[in-house]
Amino acid sequence: MLKEFTKEIFTQYGFTEEYIKVYLVYVRVPRATMSEVFYSFEEGEQMEWERIGEITDSLIEKGFLKKIEGIVDRYVPLQPFFSLFTHESEIFRNEISKLKEGILTDQSSRFEKHEIIQNKSIGEVEDAVNSQIKEFFIDSDS
Repeated sequence: MLKEFTKEIFTQYGFTEEYIKVYLVYVRVPRATMSEVFYSFEEGEQMEWERIGEITDSLIEKGFLKKIEGIVDRYVPLQPFFSLFTHESEIFRNEISKLKEGILTDQSSRFEKHEIIQNKSIGEVEDAVNSQIKEFFIDSDS
């Protein structure tokens, strides 16, 4: 379940399966080089060097990696907790807002129906009382 939740969060950031695999290698190997990432994939899973470079650059732009320049560039995974928290809380607030709007709309339509029924009932009671009063006066006058 945790794997699916992690995958769901990363896909919200536009991560594909390739992005997730590359990022997880950087997480597992502290201060990894692109070569280490390239050689960490199994025989059937290997990616092209250029593709790993593109993904790495994208991860840096999105704030998931930090590049440490040197003779051989190394990459440190950043914990994007604040960004994740902000993003997830925004989604949560939007969902609550939608629920609130839906409930208020439903409540408003129910209240309108209730008012219609109430007005109809009041009208029926008034008509019944008026007809009874008329009949009473007709009976009393005769």
